[in-house]
Amino acid sequence: MKQVGGVFGTGTGEEYDEPNPEHGTYHPMWMPMDDVLNQNVVLHELAELVVRCHREGWNDTFKTIVSV
Repeated sequence: MKQVGGVFGTGTGEEYDEPNPEHGTYHPMWMPMDDVLNQNVVLHELAELVVRCHREGWNDTFKTIVSV
């Protein structure tokens, strides 16, 4: 993964606004790619996609992941 700008973990997205422990917390962190599927990474489908693309190479095909 390549960071192209900014400071990791200092964004202004909704995950940073008024944390609600009842709905979980948000704690951005870098981890070795080998650990991604062994940790509680949400969405798991996204974690699987990232690991697969890291191994096989990224392509120009966009994928939609819907979580309900």
